[in-house]
Amino acid sequence: MLDESITRLEAFSIKALDISQIRVKGAEVIQPEKIFGLRMLKECVKSYSRKISEKNLTIEIGEINDKLYFTGDEVFASKCFDNILSNAINYSPITGKITITAKEENGKVSFIIKDNGSGFPAVVQNTIFNPFVLGEDHMDKFTGLGLNLAKLIMEIHSGDISISNGADGGAVVMLTFNKE
Repeated sequence: MLDESITRLEAFSIKALDISQIRVKGAEVIQPEKIFGLRMLKECVKSYSRKISEKNLTIEIGEINDKLYFTGDEVFASKCFDNILSNAINYSPITGKITITAKEENGKVSFIIKDNGSGFPAVVQNTIFNPFVLGEDHMDKFTGLGLNLAKLIMEIHSGDISISNGADGGAVVMLTFNKE
């Protein structure tokens, strides 16, 4: 119980520090470079392999060209992907499925992460990116800062994050970065 509390406090502290740093320095915190999306996605998925196995989840990465890239700060972009994937894993049912696809158009690269959990509750859809907003079926081990941090990261990248519920249920998150 104490270990779990310490882990939760540590996760909260790291996210809160990142949010503070972004709010104070804005885009000055990023060090833009070419980031290969497929490699970053695979590393992020690999970091959750134990959790994915415990829930017997299927992670399906669509046909993403290994040369597909966008410009951004790799540390912060990874944190953004991490927060979205973590939510998808945590809110997916046992034996659930998470699908990750990408598309490139008009100088933008978008990544779409879809799960088959309960989706975003209507009551929080307009405030989901605010700090400490949690869905109706949240678990006490979450900080309520992940989507707020993801939104700030996308803003400093001059990108976009959008959320919706899939036609057949589940949450859908789209992260859109500038190619150059």
